[in-house]
Amino acid sequence: MLVAKITGTLISSAKVSSLEGKTLLLVEPLQADYEVNFQLRTTGQTMVVVDSLGAGIGDYVILSEGNSVNLLPELKNCPVDAAVVGILDRVQFEHEAIYRAVSSKTSSLRFSSLVEHSEVEEAN
Repeated sequence: MLVAKITGTLISSAKVSSLEGKTLLLVEPLQADYEVNFQLRTTGQTMVVVDSLGAGIGDYVILSEGNSVNLLPELKNCPVDAAVVGILDRVQFEHEAIYRAVSSKTSSLRFSSLVEHSEVEEAN
């Protein structure tokens, strides 16, 4: 499994029938950076994944890849090799929160880096 950030959505008017009604998202896989502070950084790659959980742009998600994706009931018999299997609420490393979900005005989950936005946290 991978951790990734949702960066966009795809709209396709022509696709195989088993993908009808499925949400297609663009994601950037993330990797752990242990150099200074533990952070999740983008790998510079982009992937297309299927989402049935309702993730949105800016969300951090858990992806499953390969044949195991076809074990998901909602994706049986779909030509899919990557899918969102979880939306992250928090990422913690050695008892320290690295990312946490914050509520937006639309009540969907969005992520904020505690490292990158420490001044916002201090103001609250």
